[in-house]
Formats: sequence, C-alpha cells, structure tokens
Amino acid sequence: MLASLEFIQAAVARQRNKPFLKATMAASALAMLADGEVQLAERYRLDEILQRLEGLKIYDPQKAIAILDEFIHDLRSNDREAREVLLGKLARAGQDPESARVIPSVVLAICASDGVFSEGERHVFEEICAALGLNPADYEDPLKGSV
Repeated sequence: MLASLEFIQAAVARQRNKPFLKATMAASALAMLADGEVQLAERYRLDEILQRLEGLKIYDPQKAIAILDEFIHDLRSNDREAREVLLGKLARAGQDPESARVIPSVVLAICASDGVFSEGERHVFEEICAALGLNPADYEDPLKGSV
C-alpha cells in the first residue's frame, strides 16, 4: 500500500513548495480536529514528520506549526467556512498527483498516533482523499489494514 515511510520520504523530497506545506497543514488540522480536540500525541507525530521528512524539514518547523495553528483556530472559529477554504487548498494540491498521494499518508500517521483511528477521523480522511481526487481504499489503515 501507499503509506510506507519510504514512499512518503521519496515523494515529499520532490515537493519543496509552500502550497504543498499549506495543503499538508490543512489536512493535518482537519485530521487533528476530527474527534473534537487536538491530542498531544497528534502534535508530537506531526513534529516528527516535519523533522524527518526531507520535503518538509526544509521548512522552519515553527512556521509550519504557526500555519497549522492558524488553520485550527479558523476551524474552531468558523468550521464551515474554514473547512471549505482548507478543502480548497487540498483540491489545488490534488492537481499535482505526486503531492496529492503523500498527504493522506501524513494524515494516517497523525490519526494513528494516539492508537485509535476513530470514525470521525476515518470520515475526515475520506473527505481529504475526495478533495485530493484519491481513493481512500488505496491507503492502509495504520492500525488494521485497508481503509
């Protein structure tokens, strides 16, 4: 399946642009709030991804987290409008198939960080895949198998 760390590293290494970073942070914000609150384990996992993946570690992690925090704030303030904007960022990222395929893998890693892939997280994952023009079944549930 497509969720291997090697796949993420190779694909992200080729995506050195800010729209990709923003789309990844948009998907991360949506995933983190899928079950109602941002878990510390989810933030730690994202920090690890930002530090380890070649295409994301070129960015200052504090700037990436600032983008994430802005998106989380927007979702908490006006979920409907912010969700529409964030899904729009993902739809634009979906125009580059190579970038698009990486983002759900990052989302799955974040969702699995607390050991539970909840129904809310599954729904948001499917919504993110749809915005990117991808089939969620092409990804592996990090806790069970195919999504």
